[in-house]
Amino acid sequence: MDIIDDIIYLIDPNANPICRDAMTPYAESMGFKIDSLENYKLYDNKCRIIDASWRSTEHCNLIKEVIEYNHKDVLVRLVDDNFRRDEDLIIRDLILKYELATFSPYKIKYFNKFIPHHIPYHYEIADEISMKNFNERKSLAILSGCSWSPTTYPYRITCFEYESEYIENLKHPGYSGKHWDELYVGKSYLEKLSEYKFMIVTSNLQGYELMKYVECAEAGCIPIGEFCKSIKEIIPNSLLKIFEVPNPLDIPDVIKEILDDEYLGLELATEYRNIMKIERSKENIKSELLRIIWQLN
Repeated sequence: MDIIDDIIYLIDPNANPICRDAMTPYAESMGFKIDSLENYKLYDNKCRIIDASWRSTEHCNLIKEVIEYNHKDVLVRLVDDNFRRDEDLIIRDLILKYELATFSPYKIKYFNKFIPHHIPYHYEIADEISMKNFNERKSLAILSGCSWSPTTYPYRITCFEYESEYIENLKHPGYSGKHWDELYVGKSYLEKLSEYKFMIVTSNLQGYELMKYVECAEAGCIPIGEFCKSIKEIIPNSLLKIFEVPNPLDIPDVIKEILDDEYLGLELATEYRNIMKIERSKENIKSELLRIIWQLN
């Protein structure tokens, strides 16, 4: 029997992510069987991956119930490192008490206690946008994401506040789902990105490897902006010198310099896409996660 058949991905059915970064969209993209946390007693003989990326009080209390019922063969997926709320402390205490294995898309220290296994967001070939008409795209950079937290996203907020004819801002759709039919979510978001030659990529104060890095490659854009440590590790210095812009106010000048060469833009976008397709290959990332799961047994 394939190890994948022995895995169940347990989710909060009320969570509704705007992309494939968590819960059902993430599990589906990885090919896992999915069920609600409420049905945990059906899976005593399986490895249970618990998605702790959305942490409402109700969700955290249910995770606590699941783990206290049977903490063997449990793997916890973490995403945001908030850990200032009571809900976050529930998850922290469970992980530490039962010494649970964890994984995360971010190569950071959680709870100031441990570094989970690094399972970054993967490149999804099925979502790839053609670059056939790259030279017909807008010769601008698109900027998206949260625009209201300067303490979390200082680089990005500076970009949002900086007015330039070379940068277009995309309104964040929010997390409630109320305006998703009016704004860009999922596949329509990637299609929107692909209207531009450039995409401003950013991390945050903690150095998250956000999904923007793979989304940029899937959309076929040239990445410019801020690069976290784990992405810097996979991009050759020759390209990083072009892509990384320490001072966000210099982004328009970098765009103009690249546009001065008629052929450079497509070449850079193609090189970046090829790197991400290899370094963030779903096949390799999934194999690494299965290796971790195998070690639990």
